[in-house]
Amino acid sequence: MGGKLFTTPGPDGSPALHVPRLPTRLHDALSCICKSILQECFEHVETPASAPEKEDHGDIDMVVCAPRGPFHSTSTTPTTDTQLDNGASRGSRFSESTLPAKVSHKLGARRWSCLHEGSMSFAIPFANIYEQLRDLARKETTDKSAAAPTNSWSSLVDPITIAITTLTSPSSSSCSSCSSKSPHFHLDLTVTATPSHLRWSLFIHSYGDINSILGAAIRPLGLVLRPDGLCTRLAEIEDTAAPEGVAKPSPLLFLTHELDAALTFLALDGEKWESGFESSEEVFKWIVGCALFDRAVFEREPVGSNGHRSNPLETSETNGRPSPDKLSATEDSRSVRQKAEDSRRVYTRPMYAAFVRKWLPANPGVGNKSHHSDSSIDATHRREAVLQRALGFFEKRGVYDALIGGYRASVDEAKFWQEVKAVVKHELEEVKRREEGMVEVKLSSDNINLVVRALRRWVVFGGGGGGSGWVDGGFAGAGRAEGAGMAEDAGTSFTPLDTDGATDTTTSKPTTPPLKPQLPHLHPYLHPHIASTPNLDPRSQPRWTSAIITSAAPVAEASREEPDHDDYNEEMKTYLLRWVARNWEKVKELEKLRVERGKVGRKMRG
Repeated sequence: MGGKLFTTPGPDGSPALHVPRLPTRLHDALSCICKSILQECFEHVETPASAPEKEDHGDIDMVVCAPRGPFHSTSTTPTTDTQLDNGASRGSRFSESTLPAKVSHKLGARRWSCLHEGSMSFAIPFANIYEQLRDLARKETTDKSAAAPTNSWSSLVDPITIAITTLTSPSSSSCSSCSSKSPHFHLDLTVTATPSHLRWSLFIHSYGDINSILGAAIRPLGLVLRPDGLCTRLAEIEDTAAPEGVAKPSPLLFLTHELDAALTFLALDGEKWESGFESSEEVFKWIVGCALFDRAVFEREPVGSNGHRSNPLETSETNGRPSPDKLSATEDSRSVRQKAEDSRRVYTRPMYAAFVRKWLPANPGVGNKSHHSDSSIDATHRREAVLQRALGFFEKRGVYDALIGGYRASVDEAKFWQEVKAVVKHELEEVKRREEGMVEVKLSSDNINLVVRALRRWVVFGGGGGGSGWVDGGFAGAGRAEGAGMAEDAGTSFTPLDTDGATDTTTSKPTTPPLKPQLPHLHPYLHPHIASTPNLDPRSQPRWTSAIITSAAPVAEASREEPDHDDYNEEMKTYLLRWVARNWEKVKELEKLRVERGKVGRKMRG
């Protein structure tokens, strides 16, 4: 959070703190001290590599795993998600047994925050670690004559000198409203579940904006770098509007949190990643080595005469949001937000800006998809190709099929019931028109919904009272539903309409949907009939479109558990709608009778 989380007062009255930016050498010294403290709390403690050539830092990032001893069985979730002064009020707002509270005590933090599971932030007074800084300075003095690797603390300038000259100067204060000018530093701690998750988290947090640059490069192909792993966004779910009544599942499909697998899939040099980068130049060359990198992603807006890219969304100076008159009417809110975020990075993230504004223009030969064999494939097909490759590479085909299959089935079912409602509405209007002798009638939606509920609850699919099938182009059934005999089996015979349908010339409205003759043979369990008892559990009520889809398959495949979504029998759908038109009154009366009996029973018990 750039060290700004604690520069404003907490909602519980905890004071705003002075949290200055840290010169790189002081940042590294403090990281060393915090790591030694946290190693008493966790078995694995790592510090993400900083961006090469970065001069100062707003906070310190660390990633940990496997709590030790008394820290092992505590939760990372506090009783509230607010910031908190580490004083007397803490016990009344947070549980002392939580992991953040214990780690905060160990670090001597003045304030701490746990905004969500697995993420903690601490504001630590410099005074608490003064002795450790002095010890490091003494060690440097002792080791002056000893040869040491360039990345060891003994090769650095005295951290005490840096702390005194930097943090006590008036210009270092970033908080005009702070109640105290005593300096603090901000530590962000990410708690991971396993060592492999820790490696992934290090990848996400290391080398400054490398995650943002790589993430922007692969985003058009549906891939997403998230804190919990590599995911893909499913366009079929993301880019389509769900019918009314269908809850859209998350379009994110998790692929892996194994770093080696992800780097292999992206064709990134894993050995170079492990050995590290000494300069931004090395980082940029590594990124463009990704097999999916396309510089065109970063070249959508022209470069001005000053060498800078124009702001693609011309954000407002007051709030940074895109001006509405600059947005295309066809752009969805998600893409607009993402473009605005990319634009913000160009203007606010030095490493990201250096890559887009300077490095790419200076290296026009890298990342051109015209140099790749798939340059003729448009973006949609290329995204689909990447998806199919990812499903195979990460062995997610079964998960994908279940997710997409379930979503398609829900969409089909919702669309079918919209057609059922249209049929019911038409039939109810016809009844009311006959009763009242009126041409135009108005219906309450409650009447339609009552019939739809009755159909869902009382209709089942099966052989009914003895089995039935398609005979000579029509449906001939046998037997009745079990129970009081009020409802005839779905097989009650009728005469199919012409394939072209019919129209009521008096109202210019279509009559009930036509039923085409010579429908294919159906397995007996596909036949609808009215049950003797209702099914009031929506989770176990029959899915009508399963009969439509399965009936399109050959009889030999009629018993398969997962029908193909593409097997959609329009003739069977027409038949079911016609069945609804002939039987809706029966199921409506059954449902009304059930409701009335329930009222009587409750009245007698009350």
